Amino acid sequence: MNYVLDLKDIDYTKNICLYFYANWLPYNKNINKIITSFELKNKNIIFYAIDVDTFKTITKSLEIKSVPTFVFFSKNKEIDRFVGNTLSKGFNSFCINFLKKVEEEKNGKK
Repeated sequence: MNYVLDLKDIDYTKNICLYFYANWLPYNKNINKIITSFELKNKNIIFYAIDVDTFKTITKSLEIKSVPTFVFFSKNKEIDRFVGNTLSKGFNSFCINFLKKVEEEKNGKK
């Protein structure tokens, strides 16, 4: 996972997930483990962790209302989002569905 230090570092042309978090949330470490586990098995999504208290502009522009929030982009376009704490299985399924949507759009099925 890439911890964002500068918003210019985000490559929106790829399949990405912006993970909005707050350091003060107790379950961040668990979510980080879930993301890391997913990344080890699947290299098709680049994860960027964005601290909502540090990057308030992007948080506001993407209308992030709660944390954690996961916003999925492909080729500069928001495809989907997931809000709330999640168990590993639900998160993995959501990520796989995102990749399916990207593939469908790529093949002109949407």
